[in-house]
Parts: sequence; structure tokens; C-alpha cells
Amino acid sequence: MARTEETTRLCALSRQEKPVTDLIRFVLGPDGMIVPDTDAKAEGRGVWIRLDKASVAEAVKKRSLAVASNVR
Repeated sequence: MARTEETTRLCALSRQEKPVTDLIRFVLGPDGMIVPDTDAKAEGRGVWIRLDKASVAEAVKKRSLAVASNVR
């Protein structure tokens, strides 16, 4: 997917719709680990989080990535 200003996704942390240029996508890798998908091209469902260190840290702390990815 091309990261254009017109494409929007829902941030799993803030639950606000944002342009993909302001977000980073995380996916469940083949080894079961949640990894960043910087090109937004990996297969499977992705979890979108605001693209800043504080937001990613908060998502890890609140387990937002794991919950949205159905990781137990």
C-alpha cells in the first residue's frame, strides 16, 4: 500500500482515524512475535499505532498490540 495522505487507518491506542503517514503498522510474524511492518506490505492483519516513541511504548505497556493481534 502506498502511504498517501488520503489513506487513513484507526489507531489501536487512541481509537482515532489518522493518515497512514502518521502511523506505523505492526503484524504478527511467523515466529509469533509482534514486529513493525514499515512498508505496510506484510501478510495478515495489522495493528496501527501512532508513529512516535511514546505511543509505541504506551501500546506495549497496555498490551494494545497483543490484544489487537489476538496474542495471548
